[in-house]
Amino acid sequence: MPDRAGRQRLVVHVRAGADVEEDLLAPHKPQQDALLKAGQKSQAYFAKEAKGLDDEMVKAFREHKVEVVTLTAAEYDQWLKVARESSYAEFAKEVPDGKQLIDEALSVK
Repeated sequence: MPDRAGRQRLVVHVRAGADVEEDLLAPHKPQQDALLKAGQKSQAYFAKEAKGLDDEMVKAFREHKVEVVTLTAAEYDQWLKVARESSYAEFAKEVPDGKQLIDEALSVK
């Protein structure tokens, strides 16, 4: 049933049984496909925008005579090892759930 703004509401009812996943997804396959497609499109857009912002940041630093260094994968791994043993370890001790926050941040590629 549409709400006052004309948006469709999706209500999911879960029932017990081995066919729960099929039961939930089958009638909503078009919506699921649309959401996955929109997610892929959004991801591509934001990846492109983030790259543009990175480029602007590097340009601003260089304009202000700040040396910008791009690390190789091996250099990054070495830097990460040092960070985990120093500043990340300190953050994990001092901040509630600090280790979890660091792990979550590092899981983003």
